[in-house]
Amino acid sequence: KIYMIAVIFDPATGQIHGYTLPANEADYMDGDSIGDYQIIWDRWGTFGGSPTNIEKTHRFDLTLQVFVERDAEPEGAPHTYNWSTYEWEWNGTAFWNLVRRDRDLELGMTDWTQGADSPLSNDKKAEWATYRTALRNVPVNNSSVTVLSDIVWPTKPS
Repeated sequence: KIYMIAVIFDPATGQIHGYTLPANEADYMDGDSIGDYQIIWDRWGTFGGSPTNIEKTHRFDLTLQVFVERDAEPEGAPHTYNWSTYEWEWNGTAFWNLVRRDRDLELGMTDWTQGADSPLSNDKKAEWATYRTALRNVPVNNSSVTVLSDIVWPTKPS
């Protein structure tokens, strides 16, 4: 027997925080509280007995009193779901953290080029130093970019 799904959601926003498949439907009633959250039964069969990732794919519409599918997160850059407008918003902080992480990894992998014991000639060291400066300037030089694939990275010396 497949039991109905009891969904745990935020009654202020409709954000789904989890679900339970109670053995006894009397264990939870619509509107029961769990901390700041409430229980509502999926009496419409929205999830078809398989509630995988519903926290990421659905919300509870507070006006219509039904579960609705959320738009998928836009690709190419991190976004944050705005629970007031029910829309995805570009997350600049997370975006630039990803860019800086990638930049810092590349800087770390090229540290060896600047060491006193580096096997490179002085001319090659200077090329790598220029490249590393360009890496440090990636955020400034791409300040208007909002999609990761549009970041312009400097070319590594040969």
